[in-house]
Amino acid sequence: MEDHVSKEEFLFQFFGNFGREFGNPKQWFTNDPTQVFPFIEECRVNKVPAFMSVQPRKEHYKVLGIEKLFFDFDYADKTYINTLDAKIAKGELTESEKETDLAFRKEDLLKEVKRFVNKLINPEDPKAFPILPLIVKTNKGYHVYIYFDRIYVIDDRSDFWCSVYGLLYRRFYKGYNFKYVDITSENDIFRMSRIPFSIHEKSGAECVIVDEDLKPTKIRGLGLQKQSGLKQQDLLDAIKMSETIIVKKSDKAKLRKIFSDASVTYTQGGSIRPCFLQALEYKEMANEMRLCFLLELWYKQNKHTLEELIEPFRVLNDFDERKTTYYIQYFLDHNVYDKFKPRACKTLMKKGWCLQDKCPKYKYKK
Repeated sequence: MEDHVSKEEFLFQFFGNFGREFGNPKQWFTNDPTQVFPFIEECRVNKVPAFMSVQPRKEHYKVLGIEKLFFDFDYADKTYINTLDAKIAKGELTESEKETDLAFRKEDLLKEVKRFVNKLINPEDPKAFPILPLIVKTNKGYHVYIYFDRIYVIDDRSDFWCSVYGLLYRRFYKGYNFKYVDITSENDIFRMSRIPFSIHEKSGAECVIVDEDLKPTKIRGLGLQKQSGLKQQDLLDAIKMSETIIVKKSDKAKLRKIFSDASVTYTQGGSIRPCFLQALEYKEMANEMRLCFLLELWYKQNKHTLEELIEPFRVLNDFDERKTTYYIQYFLDHNVYDKFKPRACKTLMKKGWCLQDKCPKYKYKK
C-alpha cells in the first residue's frame, strides 16, 4: 500500500494556506504550517493531546472561514467513564461489567460510524451528491470531516455563522439514531480536533487515516474530499434556512462579497472544463474521473498519442508511469474513445465533481 503523499505533505494540506489555532487545551495562533511538526512532538513528549482548529483562523480565536464540518464519534467520553466509575465505587457495578459494557459500545460504535459514512458515500436521496469524507481513527472513536470545495471566508458575526454551521451539521444526522456522535460540535465553528498522526497521550497510539470500512489506508492529498465535498449552494441554502438571525435585504450584497475563493486558483487550459482542472490542481483524481478526463483530452484538446495523453497525469500524487501507460494504451488499442463520449455536465454533477457557481458553464445553464 503505497502512499500518494507523505505524512508531512498531508499535514501541510490539512493545515492549509492560512492561520490555525493549536492547543492542548490552551489555544495559541500561528500562520506557520511548519509549527505543526514540533507541536506534535512536544505533545508526545509531554503526554498531552495535540489539537488544531477545525476551521482556519485569521488571528487568535477569530475564524477566517468555513472549510469543513467535523463529526466526533466516541464510544465512551469522560463523563460516561466517570459515571461507570461512580457506580463501581457505590458497589452498583463491577470492573468486569464495566469492561463488558465498554466492549459492547466499541463494537456498536463501529457499526454506527460505518452507517454514517455509508450514508455519505451512497446517499439515499438520488439528487444528493456523493460525499467522500476524511476519516481519522482516534483512541476511542473516529473523527469524520466533510470538506467544502473551498474555504468560504466569513465576517465576524460568529453567532450567525454558528447557526449556519449547525444547520449544515444537522443535515447529516437529523432523523438518524446516532448515539455516539458528540452533538456539542453542531454549532461550534471554534471547534478543535486532534491532529492526524499525532499520538494519543495515554495509549500512545497514532491517530491514523482509515477508509470507509474503517481500515488503515494509504495517505492521499485532500483533493478528492474537496472535489466531492459540499458546494457554495449548500452554504447559501443553510444561510437562507437559518432561524436564529434574519438576513436583511441590505446584507445580501455583503454576503455575496464574502464568498471569496480562499484556497483555489484556476489555471486556464484549452477547453477542458474547470472541474478537471481543479482535480489536477489538487493532484488527486478518482479512477472513474480519470477515464472521463481521458475522453476530455481526446475530444476537447485533440490529444491522440500515448505521450500526449500520459503527460497531464504526471502532476497527480500517485502517478505511476507503468500503470498509466498500460491503461492509456488499453484506451487506444481498444478504441474506448469510440465507445464513449465526453461526459455531460449533468453526469459530472451527479458524481459530485461539478464546481457549481465557480464554473461558467454551470452559471450559464442555471
